[in-house]
Amino acid sequence: MGTYHSTRGRTLSCSSKVAIRTGIAPDGGLFVSDELGTQQVDISSLADKSYFEIAQNVLGMLLNDYTDEEISACVDEAYRGTFASEEVTPLVKLDAAPGTDAPQTYVMELFGGPTSAFKDVALQMLPRLMARTSARDGGAERIMIVTATSGDTGKAALAHGQGSTRRLCRRPGHGHHRLLSRGQSQPRTESADVHSGGR
Repeated sequence: MGTYHSTRGRTLSCSSKVAIRTGIAPDGGLFVSDELGTQQVDISSLADKSYFEIAQNVLGMLLNDYTDEEISACVDEAYRGTFASEEVTPLVKLDAAPGTDAPQTYVMELFGGPTSAFKDVALQMLPRLMARTSARDGGAERIMIVTATSGDTGKAALAHGQGSTRRLCRRPGHGHHRLLSRGQSQPRTESADVHSGGR
């Protein structure tokens, strides 16, 4: 992908590194690329590739101002040895009910990451991509990830920040969610770069 622009307008055009470092576009929109439909991954070529190879191919296509070495390092740091399965998101065959002719069914397991949340799949990668940007790519010298949560979203986001990335978790007041008491305690266990507070 060459450039990204806001979903709310085309006045700002930027590289993928600037879009990743900036997060939300200045006008409040999300960054997208019009080139997404023009480039394709040959699905038939993926069957024999590992998760790591597929991630490198797809991310390399989407984020063309990252070097191959940067993408490879991000993929290795995010997924190698950090998930319960070497496959990262394994496809598991389900047993058919006895006496049925139902087609074979598979399920993809997305809970093998560090916080057991499906969000780990994306949030293992994002801070690593952010860490390979610099102030010249837009934004402040240090990066702050702000989450708002009453459950596992904040925990997953906070668990993966690193290096120059600081994290702030905002959680709702009492009575909003049954998982709140568990969610409140999670962010406080991360590190000195993690700050947690109520509304």
